[in-house]
Amino acid sequence: MRRKLKTPRILKIERIDGFKIYCMFSNGESKLIDFNSIFKEWDLTPNDIEYPLLKKKEFQKVKLRNYTLSWDNITVLLMTEEGTEEKFPYPTLVQLRFWIPLGLFDEAIQEPLSCKPP
Repeated sequence: MRRKLKTPRILKIERIDGFKIYCMFSNGESKLIDFNSIFKEWDLTPNDIEYPLLKKKEFQKVKLRNYTLSWDNITVLLMTEEGTEEKFPYPTLVQLRFWIPLGLFDEAIQEPLSCKPP
């Protein structure tokens, strides 16, 4: 019988340090998600929807939505099932996992030295 793999969910943003987000996951682990390496790999240009996140002020507006990271200040225009266009917050980390090469995603999530503020 196959065992279902349960992906840990983010329960809490513990702190934000530059482009690094320290998170508490549902499996009890605290992890550091380093967006410096993700942004570097993406090689963002002004035409990319993520480009505004390169500004720390915009990046640090991250929120937790449905156990994943989201940015209300960056919106995506998507077609609904009814055929109308609607704005949604920037895709969450779970969606990003499919856009980030697996090795890079694994490198971006690390054991933090400390999740407590300095």
